[in-house]
Amino acid sequence: MKVLPSSLLLSIVATFDSIIGDFLKDLITRDPASIDFGDKSFSYRELFKTKEIETLKNNIIDDEVNRLLRDSHKEQVRYIEKLSQTEIINHHERWRNFYEVFERRNQYAH
Repeated sequence: MKVLPSSLLLSIVATFDSIIGDFLKDLITRDPASIDFGDKSFSYRELFKTKEIETLKNNIIDDEVNRLLRDSHKEQVRYIEKLSQTEIINHHERWRNFYEVFERRNQYAH
């Protein structure tokens, strides 16, 4: 019974992360030009070994979503705000409570 609360918290956050990952993938797929590649480049080998350009595009989007999921939840929300041109953090009165849940999850997990 002692580990039940922390286990539930870990499970809830993992489920939320999965939903956010799917949402980010959908959001980026709708506007793939929104990805900021920074210094990322592709080799000719990588380009030519991919049989279909759609596969390469999907791999790029998957890499971006995985990168975002490793960021903090605050950075994920900022990314969503930027892509959707919507303010979430400043307009959500319970943002601090929301963010606190994820910080507590990190304490339990690590």
